[in-house]
Amino acid sequence: MKLGVKIALIAVVAIVVLAGIALSATSKPSFCQTCHEMKDDYVAWQSSAHKDVSCNSCHIEPGALNFLKHKIASLSQVTAHISNNFEKPINKNSEVSEGIKNEQCTSCHKKTKSISTAELIFNHEIHIQKVGVNCAYCHNRVAHPGVEGHTSRIQMKTCVECHQKKNGPLSCNTCHPSSFKLKPASHEDPSWSKSHGKGDRSDCGNCHFDQQRFCNGCHGTEMPHPKDWIKTHYKKVTTRQQCALCHETETFCKSCHSLPN
Repeated sequence: MKLGVKIALIAVVAIVVLAGIALSATSKPSFCQTCHEMKDDYVAWQSSAHKDVSCNSCHIEPGALNFLKHKIASLSQVTAHISNNFEKPINKNSEVSEGIKNEQCTSCHKKTKSISTAELIFNHEIHIQKVGVNCAYCHNRVAHPGVEGHTSRIQMKTCVECHQKKNGPLSCNTCHPSSFKLKPASHEDPSWSKSHGKGDRSDCGNCHFDQQRFCNGCHGTEMPHPKDWIKTHYKKVTTRQQCALCHETETFCKSCHSLPN
């Protein structure tokens, strides 16, 4: 065998061996945290229920070809890291979860048609087969919980929004057993009628689907008040009793107005 051929063969073997070592090294979870922008996700993974599951198990579809495709596509991430051209937090809207196929979950998890607890009734089979929702879409933060800037979709707000969008049932008993206490503890507080508008109202729409109409039904005017309310409220409020639902009118109204007793 000619010397040139031997050198070429040795070079090819060396390249294959080095490529194998590189592919193996870059497939380990510890490699991900070598990039500073991934440290939060790595730390979250370490404390998650998936801490013993490799990154590839969820992020790469089974098969050698899919593995190579992923590695080639990942070169763009190396470029983004070197050029510091990326958005924080990484995967801000959990886009990656939408591409994880159910087979990647069921390779470890037993298929469950439905679950029923003291608080929740959920039919996995209907959501997967009829609605077309994949496991990871709902369980988007299961492997990286609590990372700042990310929101878990496992919350009632997500369910309600999806049911409204896809014309799903909105009855409380669709998802909650009859024994479940629907009214939150906060609503039992005697001061609730005065205090409910002062806190976070982002979850009100979970039960009061048309939140604006629901609020207006009691207050008889636009709630929350629009920005130009100070200048325009006299056109929309017909009685002081409307104001008294939330405000101590004797002091609140008189702070601006000189009203007769």
